[in-house]
Amino acid sequence: MRFSGNKPKVSVIIPVFNSGETLKPCLEAVFKSDYGDFEVIVVDDCSTDNSREIAEEFDCRLVTQNKRSGPALARNRGAEDAGGRFLIFMDSDVMPHPQTVGQLIEPLEKGWDSCIGIYEPCPGYKNFSSVYKNIFIWHYHNSANGKVDWFWTACGSVKKDIFCSLGGFSESYSYNSIEDIEFGYRMTKNGYRILLNKEAVAKHLRYFGIGGLLKNDFRKGRDWTYLNLSKNPSLSLKHPVARLKSRGRAMIMNLAFIFLTLFSVAKIEFLPLAVVVFFVLPFMEKRFFSSLSAHGGRFAVALAVFIKPIDDLAISAGSFIGGMRFLFNKRMIK
Repeated sequence: MRFSGNKPKVSVIIPVFNSGETLKPCLEAVFKSDYGDFEVIVVDDCSTDNSREIAEEFDCRLVTQNKRSGPALARNRGAEDAGGRFLIFMDSDVMPHPQTVGQLIEPLEKGWDSCIGIYEPCPGYKNFSSVYKNIFIWHYHNSANGKVDWFWTACGSVKKDIFCSLGGFSESYSYNSIEDIEFGYRMTKNGYRILLNKEAVAKHLRYFGIGGLLKNDFRKGRDWTYLNLSKNPSLSLKHPVARLKSRGRAMIMNLAFIFLTLFSVAKIEFLPLAVVVFFVLPFMEKRFFSSLSAHGGRFAVALAVFIKPIDDLAISAGSFIGGMRFLFNKRMIK
């Protein structure tokens, strides 16, 4: 703990589940912060690896769950035990810069209700899927400015009284999903302001394989769409990836490719058109490819030409399932 007096000003809350590979560098980075008045609370969600032992090596408070309940509940449990009037939520696979804690707190002291940071463009793992996913997140966050309507648990702060008054994160999400996006929506709906501070930077240490990437994005597409349709459409999410308009474009793109490919089986004349659609339509997002080229190199761009349509298809499939779930639930209510 790094604070004087009875209570710290800031509580840094880190949920963990089998985070042995990344927790130590995460905590090392947190304790190198040049902000001096904070405590660290690690909430262990029934890990079966050495996560607890790693947490015990540091001057932090370890809270253990009785049963595995997911990161949303773990973060809420950490907030309950927090002594600070400002909360910082941080994932166990990020390494904040020394200035990051202070850069997340300063806006709150100046009147903002919440502040979120941003990843470095270059992640800890250098395999293609990890680089692609990290730059994907970085690019879309970097395309936003100032006030936003989403929260981000990877690296975000909020006033504790506001967090508690809104009931914390929705515990209906029992896995890593969009509980932070949903919480940001409730903040915005209730008139609270969230600042995206691009100077509050952290390095992402999570490893993604192709399968993990597609599974993650399918889930996010499904849950984003359900959330968008379930709430007041006049307050539609402005998150660059979550917007239904963006997902609609991706779905049309992928349906065009699928149908042209199927038609090619019957008539080979459709094959050249399918190939053109496959290679050309991803470059409708030329800004993303430009970011990928700048930070991942030409080889990453070449691979992304093939992976981006597949990833968009996974998100679009998730969006379709989320839409069907919404319509089914709405019909059941009636």
